[in-house]
Amino acid sequence: MKQIINWGIIGLGNIALQFAKAFKDSTNSKLKGISSTNLEKIKVFQKKFEINKEYCFNNYQDLLNSNNIDIVYIALPNSMHKEWILKSINNNKNILVEKPAFMNLSETEGIKKKLINNNIFFSEGFMYRYTPQILKVIELIKNDTIGKLVSMDSSFGVNLLTKKNIFGFKKKNNR
Repeated sequence: MKQIINWGIIGLGNIALQFAKAFKDSTNSKLKGISSTNLEKIKVFQKKFEINKEYCFNNYQDLLNSNNIDIVYIALPNSMHKEWILKSINNNKNILVEKPAFMNLSETEGIKKKLINNNIFFSEGFMYRYTPQILKVIELIKNDTIGKLVSMDSSFGVNLLTKKNIFGFKKKNNR
């Protein structure tokens, strides 16, 4: 019997919405629970992703307290990551946290110490590491298909001038 991994999301912003869409194509994972302090966002997510009402929480801690959530995706503002990473560890939850996971080296070291003696999965959400083109580049490098790698330069970005909504500020239509 195939094991299903039950996910919970803490914080229901735009990144969490994009993340949640991926579950429709997953065969081994399910978006089981959501939490937000915004009741309207909870209603939208619940309807869009067919989340059982008993797993819709308006308190982040209540999601962590659920025995039916295996891993949490922390999609909160950066300044809140440390607090909820630590609370997730204390609740023995596996963790995927949006980047950047930490605000400074001290936070990194403190959380590393908490994780070192626990059997908890922890990862930062660097999506580019898992895209097909990166996996192909790694394969080409390992197989020495493209020759010896001397250096690499890459960039990933969004043209902010063409976006309609920049960091919550709506762009005026000048037409």
